[in-house]
Amino acid sequence: MVFGLQMAGIFKFRFFMREKRWSLRKEKTENIFNSMIVGMAFATGWTPCVGLTLSSILLLAGSTETMYIGMFLLWFYSLGLGIPFLIISLAITRSLRIVKNVNKWLPALSVINGWVMVLLGVLLYTGQMQKISALLSSYSVFSY
Repeated sequence: MVFGLQMAGIFKFRFFMREKRWSLRKEKTENIFNSMIVGMAFATGWTPCVGLTLSSILLLAGSTETMYIGMFLLWFYSLGLGIPFLIISLAITRSLRIVKNVNKWLPALSVINGWVMVLLGVLLYTGQMQKISALLSSYSVFSY
């Protein structure tokens, strides 16, 4: 609720608004070592997300009847992992105009999102969120 009130503009805590940036010298940015560091950081962030799924696919591919079926499974896994990145890269290059238009609405969206966070905090604190979740779970499309 405190974060919501901060976003809504009620509180003005300066330590919530801090930001830390790394500044790299321009003359040193074009070497292989920096690329390796960025790749290692990316891999570290993605390992928990990809590891479980990849290990399951590898176990499944290893237990198939032929090597080609296993290769087929791994090929589809690679497509499923790579295609979203390609789509996002295309969307980013084509959506810069849309992002610029959304930027003028950011202050209002911040206030709205702040009050939604406060409302959700009140619902959690009073225990009403559990009741809402129980009510909504009866409308699930999945049946067990």
